[in-house]
Amino acid sequence: MSLTLKNRIMAVAALPLLVACAEQTALSPAEIQALPKTHQEIADTISQGFKAAEAGDNAGAAKAGTTLIALNAQPLRGMPNLANNWTNQPAMPPMRGRVRGPGYRVNALGSGQVDQFGEIFYGVEEATISVSGEGRYMVAVLDEDGRPPLCEAETMCRFTPDVTAQYQIVIRNEGDAGRYVFIAD
Repeated sequence: MSLTLKNRIMAVAALPLLVACAEQTALSPAEIQALPKTHQEIADTISQGFKAAEAGDNAGAAKAGTTLIALNAQPLRGMPNLANNWTNQPAMPPMRGRVRGPGYRVNALGSGQVDQFGEIFYGVEEATISVSGEGRYMVAVLDEDGRPPLCEAETMCRFTPDVTAQYQIVIRNEGDAGRYVFIAD
């Protein structure tokens, strides 16, 4: 999640306000299909990096790692740092709090499976989340108590939480088994 409010970010999935303190933005159907440019670049770079690494193409994986560094993409809590892995850089020491810039999570889900994890979003700061990958995914953000979604979408959505808290992210694979990339900023 970016700490600045100056970023212009696209949003999808208009839902009625299910939580009085949350705000969600709706866009036209054409805009729903497009991820924010940085989200798309990170998702594409991670996909290319995995393909290169799985094919034994160290130079291709290193190029993907360098691109992730240039995009300031950071792994979310508990995720490996793909840029360090692919460029053979030493691991950075743990940091307190979130690093500015988009954060990513990569995981594989079978058809019909669900992945749920927590992520801290800052109150009164707009957050954008997206999911893309080899399956058909739905993503939802539940409040800190797991109550109705602040946002729910097939590709991405934007919301503004009222308070700084850890929110639950739920990703559901409604398609074939595959790897997904979740990005939050």
